Amino acid sequence: QYEGLPHGLDITIQPSQVSVNIEEIKKIQKNVQVHLMGKARGYTKAGEPVIKPQTVTVAVPESRVKDVAFVQAVVSVEEAEGPVDTKVPLRVLDRKGQPLDVARVSPSSAEVYVPLVALPSKMVPLRVQTKGVPANGYKIDSVTVTPPQITIYGSQSVLDTMSSYTLPEVDVSGWTATKKIQVNVPLLDKIAKT
Repeated sequence: QYEGLPHGLDITIQPSQVSVNIEEIKKIQKNVQVHLMGKARGYTKAGEPVIKPQTVTVAVPESRVKDVAFVQAVVSVEEAEGPVDTKVPLRVLDRKGQPLDVARVSPSSAEVYVPLVALPSKMVPLRVQTKGVPANGYKIDSVTVTPPQITIYGSQSVLDTMSSYTLPEVDVSGWTATKKIQVNVPLLDKIAKT
């Protein structure tokens, strides 16, 4: 059959016959895997996702059954301030993580609940170190930090090893008077947030 050509033309289609291979569709069961994207806002981390349904049916031509690696639900937790409760489409992927377009998944979407878990925290004093030497005849009498302490967030095992939080060194070379300076609080290794 043809369409879209002007009337009155003598149309011949070559070849006039083609071979059509009809392949059986197989249905297989697959567990849904949740892929989380982004970082939650504040002092939280994403907990274990809960997905409904956990298992779905994938319909795929028999010759492509071996190409079905997993069914994925992509959920963004970017800037989330509380638990994420959403409905997302499902994708059938091959072993390289590429979409398998010949596959159909039923149901085509899933409900995903991602709890946000508060990170352990600890309040510790700020400690500042100086380098260099003040001008001749002057010495460092005291160093005051405001605020005197901060709250840090991270794994409990890391927090247990910390009794203070060290700020970058302040260069006092040649100082002849009391000075008030602003120092950025760096994010130390294995600390998630300050």
